[in-house]
Amino acid sequence: MRVLISIRQFRDLTGAEMYVYELARELKRIGHEPVITAPLINLGGEMLARAQAAGLTAVPCEGFPLLGMDFDVLHLNERKPSESLLGLFPKAAAVSTVHSQFECEAPILSPRIFKYIAIRQDIKDKLEAKDGIPAERVDVIPNGIDFTRFNRNYEYLREQPQDPDARPMVLFVGTFDRLRLEAIRKTGEYCWKTEREFRLVGQNHHLKPENVPANAKIYPPIWEIENHIHACDETSGVMLGRTTIEGWACGKPGWIYTVDGAGKVTAVEWTEPPEDMTIYSIENVTARIAALYGEAREAVR
Repeated sequence: MRVLISIRQFRDLTGAEMYVYELARELKRIGHEPVITAPLINLGGEMLARAQAAGLTAVPCEGFPLLGMDFDVLHLNERKPSESLLGLFPKAAAVSTVHSQFECEAPILSPRIFKYIAIRQDIKDKLEAKDGIPAERVDVIPNGIDFTRFNRNYEYLREQPQDPDARPMVLFVGTFDRLRLEAIRKTGEYCWKTEREFRLVGQNHHLKPENVPANAKIYPPIWEIENHIHACDETSGVMLGRTTIEGWACGKPGWIYTVDGAGKVTAVEWTEPPEDMTIYSIENVTARIAALYGEAREAVR
């Protein structure tokens, strides 16, 4: 099948962009024809370079060459530019992934969308309760992880000089913004009280220096995030995000902070890696999504 995968931005190392990249790469491997599309101004950077190096096609959503293509399925991620693509390709089947329950990820409500994919159960609950989407139109399919990168192979650490005085380290990966601010603060407090190192990795969006815990060591976003994960003892993050699952795959437990739309922490949970990680493998996740593509295409015939 030829699949158009849309996203608002495809240039940085964020969760939604990694979701699209990993999905498209696995779809191509199993014989489909994925095409990634995003607004021209937001299409570039490391994500585009990585996608092209993997043999993937990525085009701007404005005008040619997208207008000269036909697709069996639209896989919509994020509201813009997805809404316009439904009109641009009226005969294509459609599914939509919703990446969070917050207003910034408000779903497109359209009878054209055969299935909504929620990456967590709490998103499915919100889609049904607040958006009025029938339960049978929402499937929970988690983020897919590349286990060839994220696993319990510690070759990276074996190559590093060992510091006998090193403290246990907690890793928080994610964009530094208002949704994560309180969780970052609480993680910093935990590290201070327990004499742990606190490592922050990500882009700073509107997080003032005075709001960053003084004990945090800040690192820029990096593709080889598995190096940070292998070096840590615990992960920390908001909701059940990609980094928590990547940490589990590497054998690392994680703190999961539940936050509301304003970033207020409403709960925190300590999690050990599940014994069975099969549901998170990119192969399994992509197989489930590809099956939905087939059902969606049959439904519009």
